Amino acid sequence: MQEKTEDESKSMIHGADDSLPTKYPPCTRHLPRERKVYEKLQTVYEQNGHTWDDESKTAWFQIIHMASISEKTRQVSIHPIFRLLVREEITWAHFVVLHVIFQESLLRSNKVMNALYKKYPTADTETYSFKESYKCPFVQTTAPVQAQEPPQNNKESEDNVHAEKPPDQDSTGASNTKQCMGNGVVIADPTALHVANREEVQQAVGNPPKDIQTPLGESETQSAMKKRQITEETSQIQQLKKAKMSCGQIESNLERLNHQAVQFEVQTYSLKQEIADLKGQINTLKADDLKAQINTLKTEISRMNGLLDFFFQ
Repeated sequence: MQEKTEDESKSMIHGADDSLPTKYPPCTRHLPRERKVYEKLQTVYEQNGHTWDDESKTAWFQIIHMASISEKTRQVSIHPIFRLLVREEITWAHFVVLHVIFQESLLRSNKVMNALYKKYPTADTETYSFKESYKCPFVQTTAPVQAQEPPQNNKESEDNVHAEKPPDQDSTGASNTKQCMGNGVVIADPTALHVANREEVQQAVGNPPKDIQTPLGESETQSAMKKRQITEETSQIQQLKKAKMSCGQIESNLERLNHQAVQFEVQTYSLKQEIADLKGQINTLKADDLKAQINTLKTEISRMNGLLDFFFQ
């Protein structure tokens, strides 16, 4: 029965991922408030970690050693986990750790919330449990549904088109169809009458002067304008390509620098731990040296007292 309980607790801590630690890391902090935060984080993980994805579980054990509060990390924007979040892609673990530390003040950080909703559009910030639906884009379900008219019968639609189709017209808008009156009298086409009237007016007034006619070089001017427009668009496209290449190089350099910065932070933390251990060893050695010197002085004092007693006897 005891073995079954241990197996269940292990599966609750690290799930099905074999790359996670087999035991929750112990707290290495010394201040009471830091130990309290660490214990709360462990409780949150044990209660909600089984709902997280593998990415968040892995990130949790990478950043849990940085979940501390000190004089230098009292603000969200200067906390080391926040700096990691800005340089790398956010996970649910980053949000949970920072929310446990800073509570509601974290929700007022635009950088954190923008990064969170960019990756988890439908995330629920009132709980530490995780759902795969958080990754789905937000969909508005209250949009009104437009009513669609039922399709008409093809035969009826064709009849309606033929019924509503006006008589054929030319460019002047006049009908080309001759109208017939009673007794077989046919009225001439109004288009022909319109053209004849226009010709008579032109003959009476005379041809318009050449300076108001369409200039001969208009087509050449339009062609030159089109060529110039094409040239400008081509140059803009080339500039955009160069800008994209520059952006790609900048992004690659930023990724490289971010990776180096993360490695540097990890190394810095390790060095700080080593320095703390060395300080403890130095303090221990100093205490041992003082004890040895005190014992030596005591021995010397005893010897001097013996000599004094010998001389004064």
